Amino acid sequence: MRAHVAFYLGAPDGLLGHFLAGPLHEFSAWFRQGLKADEIDAHPEIPFLIDEAAAKGAVALEARDADHAERVDRMLDEYYGSFCDHVQPELITPATASALYLLRYEKLGRALSPDAQNVWDHMISGRGAGRPDGTFPYSSDDGVFRLGYWNLDEVGLLLHELQHLPRPRPLSREHAALVAIMEGLEFAVAERVGLITVVA
Repeated sequence: MRAHVAFYLGAPDGLLGHFLAGPLHEFSAWFRQGLKADEIDAHPEIPFLIDEAAAKGAVALEARDADHAERVDRMLDEYYGSFCDHVQPELITPATASALYLLRYEKLGRALSPDAQNVWDHMISGRGAGRPDGTFPYSSDDGVFRLGYWNLDEVGLLLHELQHLPRPRPLSREHAALVAIMEGLEFAVAERVGLITVVA
């Protein structure tokens, strides 16, 4: 399957601040109904994790072990991949109108410095929230969908690097990817927020 990448405005920290500011009680009710109707195939304890996040904030999502980290990842996948996408699309603001193939961004990222490539990879591979990078790494549940994010500082780093890259040939695939990502990064910087990345 040829996956596409979409970019959405996040919070300054990237993702968690955006998620925690959302309608978590409505998300919890929707998730429970989906489990009851067999419309969602997920860990039955996730609704309790949503409720805990609503009550305690980010501390509820700090990874306690690999299983807890997995539940956090699947909860956030469902929030951004289903609830925001299909139920309440007004919760996410597209940072660019383009949704290009992931392969185009993979090629573009190869021209970045090692530090920027590490940040770029959070889009390519997905990124776990509520824990340091490298601790219980994010893994796609279905091999296609991946949720990632960049905080405001990382957005600034990528924007700086991309501004100084040699320009790809106009109308090339890499040029289209560069135009799209630059649009998203510049929008995020103007709004003083990070970006949420969705591969699907």
